[in-house]
Amino acid sequence: MTTGVLKKPGVPGRKTTTCGGSVLLLAPQIYAHGGVQSYMRRLAVILTAYCGGSGHTCVSLAIGRRGFREVDGSQAGEGAPPVVDAFGCKLRMVANAFQAAWRTRARIAVVGHTGLGPVAFALKACGLIRSYVVVLHGIEAWQRLSMADRIAARCASLTIATTEFTARRFAEINGYPINRVLVVPLAVEEDSIPQPAPTRPCQDMRVLTVGRLSRLEQYKGVDHLIDAVAALVTTGTPVTLDIVGDGDDSPALKQRAIRSGASDAIRFHGAVSDERLRELYRSSDVFAMPSLNEGFGIVFLEAMRYGKPCIGGRHGGTPEVVQDGINGLLVQHGDVNHLIGCLRELYSNHNLRRRLGERAYHTVVGKFLMPRMRADWFRVLDTAFRASEQTTS
Repeated sequence: MTTGVLKKPGVPGRKTTTCGGSVLLLAPQIYAHGGVQSYMRRLAVILTAYCGGSGHTCVSLAIGRRGFREVDGSQAGEGAPPVVDAFGCKLRMVANAFQAAWRTRARIAVVGHTGLGPVAFALKACGLIRSYVVVLHGIEAWQRLSMADRIAARCASLTIATTEFTARRFAEINGYPINRVLVVPLAVEEDSIPQPAPTRPCQDMRVLTVGRLSRLEQYKGVDHLIDAVAALVTTGTPVTLDIVGDGDDSPALKQRAIRSGASDAIRFHGAVSDERLRELYRSSDVFAMPSLNEGFGIVFLEAMRYGKPCIGGRHGGTPEVVQDGINGLLVQHGDVNHLIGCLRELYSNHNLRRRLGERAYHTVVGKFLMPRMRADWFRVLDTAFRASEQTTS
């Protein structure tokens, strides 16, 4: 069992192992919309790159969801593997994992959610894998896990969090050794970084928010954003709000916009294509998601790469991405008056928007590009393979 301290490899991506076997990725979903799914897609590409030319193979397995086929090449990025899909059935996913581990002589597994930890634990107990790594995202790790999930996490070689906040919270609540939780931040593709357009003086200010409009994710603060924009519009500040995403809370949010009296300034786009989403990022002036419980918030990076200042919640992992007064502004969740003040300040202060936007862009370029995430994960995988060799020695 490793201590969680990574040894520095000679060259990122050069494997230290000498024998074959596969790497299993156990994910809830991969080719679907959402922050966890976005992480899983990136991870699938990284694992495939790690395994390439090394004698290892990568097998991605997902629970998926009913009515949605995970194995869809049109949605897979370059280098992403096909997915063994369970079509929403966890028991089927467990069976798929056992079959894949047996057929491919699996060595290690990467567990994409704490709820799948017991699957990897069972694979290891049966001798089908030798080591596994558990990934923490955010809110699911900020509470005490079930006994089965806690045991599975404790038996993992390493646990990976995207922020220091999640690492500390998980360790404190679950009695887990903090030195076995490594922080590997999320990232965006290097070739997807455009040169940001000059900040335009606002005749009107276009605010964008992106996320699932789910009743289970009301903590993202879309309702507060609607209230804030409506308050500005009714007092004569020309602000518009573009809302991208869909879900079972969408009808209630649309009714809220109508009741606010500013529905003409609030546009619901639903789910959009990648190209349309890029257009909305480019044409926006400010990105806002005043969330209470964001583990990381990959959408902040998506906006920051276009040089857009962000408004986020002063909670969870968001302050490790959006730094108040440096590359964006932070608000207390539910403080609509503070949110109104931030939006008004960004509307009236062109230089502030420009300065925050420029720093946002340089934050992404300096800290959150895929080569860095890939190198970090290659070191994690090197450590996991070393742990698997110790298990057999």
